[in-house]
This record gives sequence, C-alpha cells and structure tokens, in this order.
Amino acid sequence: KTGTGTFKMQGALYPALTVSAGTFAYDRDVAYTKQVTLEGTAAISGNGFVSSPVTVADYANVTWTLTNTYYKAYSGRLSGAGTITIVPTNTVSRVRITGNWSAFTGTVKYNNTSIVMPFDNSYGLPNATLDVAANCYVSNVAKTFAIGKITNGIFEHPVADFQSQAAVNGSNTWKVGNSTKELGDFTFNGKMYDAGGNNKCNFEKVGTCKMTVATTWENSGTVKVTEGELHLNSGKTVGKGALTVAEGATLSGLSG
Repeated sequence: KTGTGTFKMQGALYPALTVSAGTFAYDRDVAYTKQVTLEGTAAISGNGFVSSPVTVADYANVTWTLTNTYYKAYSGRLSGAGTITIVPTNTVSRVRITGNWSAFTGTVKYNNTSIVMPFDNSYGLPNATLDVAANCYVSNVAKTFAIGKITNGIFEHPVADFQSQAAVNGSNTWKVGNSTKELGDFTFNGKMYDAGGNNKCNFEKVGTCKMTVATTWENSGTVKVTEGELHLNSGKTVGKGALTVAEGATLSGLSG
C-alpha cells in the first residue's frame, strides 16, 4: 500500500502486507495472520488485524487504531525499532493487548486520557520505551509486566479484565528499567497508583540504568530497587507500601 489515502478492504487478504504510506483499513471479522510491515507514516485499522504479527520499520512513525468491537484480543507479535502510536476507539476499554511485544525495541506511544491502555499479558516491553502522555492510565490484569523505559502516565492496579469488565482480584507489578545504552537513564514524570484496596500496584526497578522519580507516587503496593539506581527528586516519595533495596542497588535523593 502506497500513497497518502485510505484503502478500505473487507475481502480475503492472502499475501504478506506492507503499508508504506496512508491507511490500510481492514474491516474483516476473519483475522489476518500474515506478516504486516509498517513503514514511513503508515497506519492500520480494523478487526482484520487483531491477530496480525506487525513489524515497525526503522525510523518509521506509524499508527495502529484499535477496533471498537467489544471483546477483541490483540494477540499478534510486535517487532521492529520504529515508533508506533496505539489509538483506542472503544470507550470502555473492552479490547485488550495479549500479544508478545517483548522483541520490540522502539517506542510505543499512547495519548488517550479517557481510555485505559489495556494490557493483558506478561510478555511486557522489556526492550522498548513506553511513552505515555500525562494523565493517561495504563493497566494490566493482575500480572507482572516489564518495560525498558517509561516517560509519563499513571500505572495502576487491575481495574477490569477488559473483556466483560468483570472485577479482577490481584495486583499488577511493573518492572521498569534497562541495561542498554540505547534506552539508558531516564526521568519518569508520571506515577504509580492504586486505590489502597486489595488490588495493589507494585513496582520493581530493574536494570543497571538510573531512573529518576519526578513526582509523588500514590500506590500502596511494594516498591523494590533490585538493580541500578532509583533517584528521588527533592520532596518526592514512592508510595506507602514496603520499600526494599537489594544489595548492590541504590536508592538516592531527598524525600519528605
């Protein structure tokens, strides 16, 4: 697919697909499982891509608009090293991301402040940056989720199963950090959050990098500094739960 326009399709699609420009809208209920490669400023949308393995080309800045159909699970792999913006359209987060995105080394962006970013997996994004805008929520379904680098946003406790919107019992653990020069040290301007009930938001700092906390967190779950350095800017705190620092790791800065 080339050109800046939108190509809409509902019929059967058999070969691998490369979208170099414009939008490919594939509104077919039968999932397309061939490789999808996104280049340049390409975009995809529609039910047909819920199971598709997607590769983002180097230096690309692409967009993936999720379906507004209830109870869809995005189960395809994500790989590559560009930037991909995830755009939700279901107003009550009744879609979820279950696929293995652990090989992706680029940046995943999320900018919607009304719809929670709906992860339901433990694959994580250990080699990538999750660039969430201020006041955007990110949640999981009582799982541990690793991320190489985070910038902003509110990482919270389980809020729903993203299927029937049923309540979830358990806690989310966000394992954040990296040991690569590509991702490196970073400042987190968002926060960890939970409502103080049985469902907690836990945090674990991993990797040799230095992570700087620029805000006051509002979680009651555990905070662990397992590797590297967790630095608190003046007056900032990391929640109300138990805080542990492993041998060889560092907690630095002023707090109060």
